[in-house]
Amino acid sequence: MSRDYIGFMDTNNKQVKAVDGWNIEGLSNDFKMSDKQTLILIKDLFEMIKDNNQLIQLLEKRVKILELK
Repeated sequence: MSRDYIGFMDTNNKQVKAVDGWNIEGLSNDFKMSDKQTLILIKDLFEMIKDNNQLIQLLEKRVKILELK
């Protein structure tokens, strides 16, 4: 599955860019995403958030273990 549509904010120059470096703001004004692509994007985003939260929990456990040593 292609994830070219996933973007992020580059805090250095405040430009929204896609994962592969495309400048999303450079897309034409009539650019459209299908409803299916939008739902896939939302689903993928929630999966990434869930994974990120799991990583944070693991790191917090690791910190607690290291603090006890």
